[in-house]
Amino acid sequence: MSWKQLSRKALINSKFLKIYQDSVELPNGTIINDYTLVEKPSFVMVVATDQDNHLITIDEYKYAINQEIHSLPAGHLENNEDPLERAKKELFEETGYSGGEWENLGQFYDYPTKDLHKVYFFRAKHVTNEHTQQLEDTEKISSRVITIDQLKEEVKKNEWRTNAVLAAFIAAGLLH
Repeated sequence: MSWKQLSRKALINSKFLKIYQDSVELPNGTIINDYTLVEKPSFVMVVATDQDNHLITIDEYKYAINQEIHSLPAGHLENNEDPLERAKKELFEETGYSGGEWENLGQFYDYPTKDLHKVYFFRAKHVTNEHTQQLEDTEKISSRVITIDQLKEEVKKNEWRTNAVLAAFIAAGLLH
């Protein structure tokens, strides 16, 4: 049972956000003329641990909430970029870590009812610190290394507040 798209009108079309107004027909014949969809760039997120099984995390300022929050290395995909290569690049640029053993944890959706972008989670084990960060002009990031026990304690204290990050920890098997 799928919906049939009758038409699509772009309401906003910018580099960081696209908003569409679709006209759709439901399986029962009902027509909705103003079904709104949001498309943000798809992105990668990396759950990385070093040789001692310590988690490589970042603290990053986020303009929309005007706060610095705990997060994981992540970045938007551009064009038809390979998600694994982008994940390796983001880990390297945001933390200085590279190498290790990589695993694709899967492709996920934040809000598939109204949002079209995808989130790709990767797990990197045994990464090593190779150099200092190489940040973009828009990034204010500090990296930190914590134990898995420290992560669990911080999660219990509600210090990690981003859905995708918490989902990445679950996908990586760190929060059980």
